[in-house]
Amino acid sequence: MPSGGASAETATGNTNDYGQFASFQHAVFYLDVSAFSGFTGVAITIQERNPRITGQYYDVVTFTSVTAVSNQRAVLDPCLGTLYRVRWVVTGTGSITFTVLAVMSTEEAIP
Repeated sequence: MPSGGASAETATGNTNDYGQFASFQHAVFYLDVSAFSGFTGVAITIQERNPRITGQYYDVVTFTSVTAVSNQRAVLDPCLGTLYRVRWVVTGTGSITFTVLAVMSTEEAIP
């Protein structure tokens, strides 16, 4: 689930849905912010899509608000959904370049 990073984001947005999660039980998400300027903050979340209600998403992972170049890690355990996306909400004006990477597992829980 790589996202962001291809270009600077200047407005609130989200990725397309990623469906690779269906056969996994655990996920670790890595957020890498490689450039940040201007914004007061950017909230980045991982959202799960409700499979029965079209268009309904729920935050399942919330990173600490981004205010500078930084790195974060978050665990989703158990990973119950099948469709996920990355959502970012900006405060103020500016730009952010970031990548979110998911590492998934069917084995033991991830610490």
